[in-house]
Amino acid sequence: MFSAESPTANVLPFMSEKQLFRALYIAWLIAAGMLVVAIAGIHPYAFYAQLRWICCIVFIHSAFAFTYSAVDVYQSCRKDPGVAAPVAFHLVIAVVFAAGALLFNPIIPFHFRRETWLLLDKISLGVRQFFGSHMFVET
Repeated sequence: MFSAESPTANVLPFMSEKQLFRALYIAWLIAAGMLVVAIAGIHPYAFYAQLRWICCIVFIHSAFAFTYSAVDVYQSCRKDPGVAAPVAFHLVIAVVFAAGALLFNPIIPFHFRRETWLLLDKISLGVRQFFGSHMFVET
C-alpha cells in the first residue's frame, strides 16, 4: 500500500507507517473477535457498550489511516494520470469506515432491534474481513 521511498514514509516520529498499519490490523482483529462474540449470543448491556467503543475507535482510526493513504498516494504519484483510481479507492474505503464509526458511535447511539444489530454486526465483520485480507497482505 505504501512505498518506503514516499515523502511521507514516517507517519509518527516513533512509529513507521508499516508499524502503524500493523497496529491497525491488530485492532481490527480485536474488533472482529468482539463482533463474533456479539453475533454468537446474548450478552449484558456492558458488553455491547464496550463493543460500541472499541468498534467506533477502530473504525475512526481506519478512516483516518485510509484518508492518509489516499493523500500519500496522491503526493507520491501526482504527475501520473492513472493515480485517480487508487486515490478514489482509498477515499471510498475511508468513507465506509467513517460510516461504521458513525453507526457504532457510543456518544449518540442508534437503537435498533436485536435482529437488525445482528445483521449490522455481520456486515461490519464482513467488511473488516474483506479489507483485512486484501489490504494487509505481505508482499
